Amino acid sequence: MQQAHGNLRIYLILLVLLLLLPTLIYSPGLHGPFLLDDYSNIVQNDSIHIHAQDLSFATLREAANSLASGILGRPVAAISFAFNYYLADGTNNPYGFKLFNVAIHTINGLLIFWFVRLLFLRLQAHPAQPLKEFTHHGSITLLAGLVALLWVCHPIQLTSVLYIVQRMTSLATLFMLLALIAYLKARTAAQARIRWIWFTTVPVWSVLALLSKETGFLLPLYILVLELVLFPKAFPWKYWPGLKQSLRWLILIVASFLAVLLITAAIRYSLPGYQYRDFTMMERLLTEARVLVFYIGQILVPRLSSFGLYHDDFAISHTLLQPWTTLPAIVSIAALLLLTLLTLRRQPLLSLGLLWFFASHALESTVYPFELVYEHRNYLASLGIIFIIIQSLLWLHAQYRDKRIWLLMPILILVYAVSTSIRSYQWQDLPSLLIAHVENHPESPRAWADLSSIQLQNNHYEEAMASLRRASLLNPGEPGYPIRMYMYMKLANIPQPKFLLENINKAIRRNPRSILLSDLFHKMDQCIDSSCKDIQPIMEKWNRVILQASDTGRYRYFMGSNLAVQGRYNEALYQLNASIKLSPIQPSPYVTKIEVYLAQGKISEAKKTYSKLKAVSIKLYGVLTDKVLKTGKRISDFKPHTASEPQKLPTK
Repeated sequence: MQQAHGNLRIYLILLVLLLLLPTLIYSPGLHGPFLLDDYSNIVQNDSIHIHAQDLSFATLREAANSLASGILGRPVAAISFAFNYYLADGTNNPYGFKLFNVAIHTINGLLIFWFVRLLFLRLQAHPAQPLKEFTHHGSITLLAGLVALLWVCHPIQLTSVLYIVQRMTSLATLFMLLALIAYLKARTAAQARIRWIWFTTVPVWSVLALLSKETGFLLPLYILVLELVLFPKAFPWKYWPGLKQSLRWLILIVASFLAVLLITAAIRYSLPGYQYRDFTMMERLLTEARVLVFYIGQILVPRLSSFGLYHDDFAISHTLLQPWTTLPAIVSIAALLLLTLLTLRRQPLLSLGLLWFFASHALESTVYPFELVYEHRNYLASLGIIFIIIQSLLWLHAQYRDKRIWLLMPILILVYAVSTSIRSYQWQDLPSLLIAHVENHPESPRAWADLSSIQLQNNHYEEAMASLRRASLLNPGEPGYPIRMYMYMKLANIPQPKFLLENINKAIRRNPRSILLSDLFHKMDQCIDSSCKDIQPIMEKWNRVILQASDTGRYRYFMGSNLAVQGRYNEALYQLNASIKLSPIQPSPYVTKIEVYLAQGKISEAKKTYSKLKAVSIKLYGVLTDKVLKTGKRISDFKPHTASEPQKLPTK
């Protein structure tokens, strides 16, 4: 009876800590700003801006199909953003979004507790007896709870919580954890009926994980890791030794062939994306070896100076010895993988930790053309390294037979919680975040460029120019930085030197597919008919330089939009038609083309183009978006104009 009461107290204390600590340590950062991809996915995404009077199946369907991220569109994450906006009744305040992320993180902490407890209970039955010191369920519960607290308080989790759009990561993790818990419950259930009830829920959680983020594709890999470590003698693996050698070889050959097909498909899918990157696939693979070692260091020894929103100061590996740390990193990764195989039966917790970490990075740290370093990729991967920390404490306890060794666990939890609170405090506003970032990452050009924007807003012109020059020196091949310098000088009514314009043209020719350049053109396109009309000529010149270097539908659209607001309608139509030919499922060229036709009084051509626009909208979003409906209303409200009353394009 006393033991039962003791176990209950342990449960309650752990639950209270898991419920309270995330809110406490993240509360300083809840009032922080929207950042980076938050704008395109939330702030500027009209489809998720659902007000109380607009709630319907059609608006929810439009919201679900509104994200351009990933191959599946991530509709579950999109609906969650719409839900936030709906609850706030239209106030686009980041606080509610961040608080929702903290709630998801808290739930994930509870699910980690449940999952790790089930995992440790299964490890108790392992022949190697890795947890032989923990003889009753109460001690297993306490250990699992401490692991969950380590995970939930770790500072590497911060970007998955306070960077709102990374809810995609935390939501996918939530559903993957539910699927893994259901799988473990099914695999360890004594009754067949209970087993199949749990098994039937696994596909449901799997689909929801996939529709939150494509990391849900890792779920079969996680299950394979659990099978290798926890169930080596269970069905169906217990029949493996009894199979004929020829059949075993056949199974291995088929499995290897399928793996090669999967890897080949991934490479073929990924290759086109590298045209937008300043590194090749081979350079990415070489660099990711160093990145994985960097991640392991961040998790084991979380130095605040190593964390940040940007890691564009991380050097690209061009060869095995450039930089020289590339080869040692590859050797280290290979050694860890070999260690995993050698200790799979004798040290299952160590093998589980290593396999879990590497499985977690099988998508985002391999061939796909993503950015090189992002901390949120360790949201679930960090659990593997925490398992290794537990294994290290088990070794120390076995060596010295001193229970005080386990006091390191609450000390680590406290260190992690304080570190995360400090990071959260830095995220309370954009100036604090960027100042901390340039202090910790003085070689990050993005951080300096973003800091310059804040300095300009505060009318600190000299500091803004100095920060931009610093960014440009750190990344001289980026055309976006000198363009921003040109804009700052124009804003301050300072003559722009000829060499600056020449440098811009050279940088554009070297890097016409720069993501920052594309973002700048998008921002200029939004104001080119209103607050920044005076940049129409120079924007046109830059656009022509870009098109000479790289003919894309996006820049054909920007050119057409610019020419249209200048009233050069025939030239605009030529560019817009070229844009549609290159990118036939992008709605914006159709909308601008319709506005040009209406400005010319060509209502029949406008209606024909509108029919195509509706088809594109249905194909992309499943519904007619607000923008498409407004364009249709423009056509229906159109009144022919006289020669003395020229029609103008509507302001964007």
